[in-house]
Amino acid sequence: MRRRLALIAGATVAASLLTAPLFTAQAAPTLLSQGHAVTASSTENAAFPASAAVDGDPGTRWSSLAADPQTLQVDLGASHTLNQIVLQWETAYAKAFTIQASADGSQWSTVY
Repeated sequence: MRRRLALIAGATVAASLLTAPLFTAQAAPTLLSQGHAVTASSTENAAFPASAAVDGDPGTRWSSLAADPQTLQVDLGASHTLNQIVLQWETAYAKAFTIQASADGSQWSTVY
């Protein structure tokens, strides 16, 4: 089974580094989403692609069109236990959002 994450925001979304760090004793967090397939409901322009949300570069970001709602979906490629999700917002961040997880990309459970 594959684990997917989706961010659903009720405002313009400008997120970078959708992360799911997994911690072990004294280890640096692993960016679980980095390099995985990511899709978005919209992109503001070519300078802010969905892939920039999970590329591990704090200097890049994804930005959606200014319309509600917007989604960002990351296919993690396999099932994972998630213990933390970190969103780093640009100044035009969403006022409300939902984080959902799915094993199949069809049935979703809200995790936040």
